[in-house]
Amino acid sequence: MNEPNFQRMMPSHVRFQRVLVVDDHKGQLDTVVALLERDGFDVVGCARADEALALVEQEAFAVAVVDLRLSDSDGARLLEQLQGKSQSIRAIIHTGFGSFESAKEAVNLGVFAYVEKSGDPLELLHHVHRAFKGHLSQYAEALEAAVAERTSLLQAREERIQLLLDSTAEAIYGLDLNGRCTFCNPACVRLLGYHESVELLGQDMLGLMHRMRRNSASPSSDMLGLDDVIRQGKKAHVENEILWRSDGSSFPAECWAVPMYRHDIRVGVVVTFVDITERKQSEDLLRKANARLRDLTRELEETKEQERKYIARELHDEFGQILTGLKFDSTWVLRKLQKQGSVAPLYDLEERVRGMNELLDQAIQSVQRMATSLRPAVLDALGLVDALEWQVRDFRRRSGLRCDLSISPETVQLEIPSDASTALFRIIQEVLTNVLRHANAKDVSIRLYVDGEALFLEIQDTGIGITEENLAGVTSYGIRGMEERVSLLGGEFYVSGFPEKGTTVQVTIPIMRSVSQSYAPQV
Repeated sequence: MNEPNFQRMMPSHVRFQRVLVVDDHKGQLDTVVALLERDGFDVVGCARADEALALVEQEAFAVAVVDLRLSDSDGARLLEQLQGKSQSIRAIIHTGFGSFESAKEAVNLGVFAYVEKSGDPLELLHHVHRAFKGHLSQYAEALEAAVAERTSLLQAREERIQLLLDSTAEAIYGLDLNGRCTFCNPACVRLLGYHESVELLGQDMLGLMHRMRRNSASPSSDMLGLDDVIRQGKKAHVENEILWRSDGSSFPAECWAVPMYRHDIRVGVVVTFVDITERKQSEDLLRKANARLRDLTRELEETKEQERKYIARELHDEFGQILTGLKFDSTWVLRKLQKQGSVAPLYDLEERVRGMNELLDQAIQSVQRMATSLRPAVLDALGLVDALEWQVRDFRRRSGLRCDLSISPETVQLEIPSDASTALFRIIQEVLTNVLRHANAKDVSIRLYVDGEALFLEIQDTGIGITEENLAGVTSYGIRGMEERVSLLGGEFYVSGFPEKGTTVQVTIPIMRSVSQSYAPQV
């Protein structure tokens, strides 16, 4: 009987499991051991039952060949003890006293095979092979179940990882040690301008997205240092890397790179990046806003200094001369009155006093004029509507231009807060000053009305029209000041112009409705 050598076909941890042979007949024991060893089995033989039990406790045996009749024990009893110690052991009865009763007893004990010593020795070898086949089959089933369970766990894990990769907003891709893409998530594909992940798999990502500069002879630098991450296993983080899309355009990104290990062996790199275009734009807007604020603050300080100089000059030039004249006249009158033995003609004294009164009138008018230029008293005394009527009349008188003022009845009834009144008055004052200086206009119209929960101001002229260059110019501090005034009130400020068609200024300020005494302006 030619049996294949299944022992050599088994995995290493099964191949070296031993066969235990128990027979108190030394010649028979040696024969069986030699037979099995010639066929490649690792065999241990013993003559006593207690030796067999001790061996089973020390090491594993796949098959036990047991004689039914032993000198120190009954074979059936030994089989029960062996199976009690190792349920996986397969027992083969090898007896020289075969009978129906002994065979029946073997079946009841659940032995794997019943072989008579008087038969062909190859029959025993055949059953031993069969026993090992059974072990191999059980092992294969167990291995298959373990592989299936492991595969299921790995699939579930991969599904969770894939779900995480697909759902995250950050772009993620992996590299092998050659810098080739091993995986990428949808966010990565989308941000780099591709349609499918297969377009990136296997590609040299260092050259494709980190160093590529289309239509340029010089490549951009790898700021992230992926070469070092790949070669040395370092972690890397760059806040402002430049990455390249499939169409050759670039975008700023924040990137992280960490080495990837499998069984403590570095196998690649995982790279995560986010598009920071909007962040950069916000930072740029913030820098510009801060720069504008600094410029505005500087301009305000300069304006205050100019106002101080103006007030000082006016006080010195006009009040100084007037008060000096009053001083001389009062001194003259005092001397005349105190002069002993002489009385000045009354008409001389009268002329001096009349001149003093005229100088005092000039002083009073100068005070009123300067105070009005700094802040019209009518704005505090009568409110915004009267202040605007006065301002428009004064503008007409000074400029000779036509200026129409329209204030809705609902606006007239509003009790406009002081800060809003001051802002609107100063904006109209500034705009009319700009019209007079720069617009070369013939007509100006001013509308003030309420719509919903907001107060609207619209000023239009028929001049040359402001340009975008004028609006963006570094000297447009007047416009910036108006923007800041409106912004402080939570409102909106808008300026537009068209060449030779004039300029429009629009202001929106949120209001709290408070109805005051009705009044209809006549301007």
